[in-house]
Amino acid sequence: MTSKATTHDQILDLAQQYIQQRGYNGFSFRDLANGIGVKSSSIHYYYASKTDLVVAVTSRYRKGFSAATDQLKADNLAAADMLKAYAQIFKSTLEDDKRVCLCAMLASDFDSVEAAVTDEVKAFFAEQYKWLANIIANGISHGTIRGDIVPEEFAILYFSALEGAMVLAKANDNPADIELVANQMIAMSQHAG
Repeated sequence: MTSKATTHDQILDLAQQYIQQRGYNGFSFRDLANGIGVKSSSIHYYYASKTDLVVAVTSRYRKGFSAATDQLKADNLAAADMLKAYAQIFKSTLEDDKRVCLCAMLASDFDSVEAAVTDEVKAFFAEQYKWLANIIANGISHGTIRGDIVPEEFAILYFSALEGAMVLAKANDNPADIELVANQMIAMSQHAG
């Protein structure tokens, strides 16, 4: 943690790290306090419950991911290049930070989290499906993606493939597997050349 970060920012950063590496049930307020070097009461000052904290972390993650996808759109890339760049977000998360998608980790803990958390996670997934479906539809309209593909269905397939590839790539310690899966999915979506 940088010394310039506020205690609140440190809490959010470390909670996100723990969730992405350990899952919802893999840390406590005490772990956060020890990691930051404060008392547990300092964590409770900002968040009354773990649910409140995880909702805040997930909301911040959603906004950060949206900013990254907005930047991809601003780059005005072709659909296939946009899908490749999107996959790089997943790859760099694993490669650089040794973490998997926060919402994938939380989804695996759905049986033990409150509805406020699952609602945030579901909202993240819905945003990603919509964003990807728009990219795919744009590719279809420009003739770079096959016209028989249903954008909403391929969006779920592509996103699910990336999430699964990320988990397996972590287990195999091979982030390049994410790129391999993305490239194969993109190739399947294009006209035979």
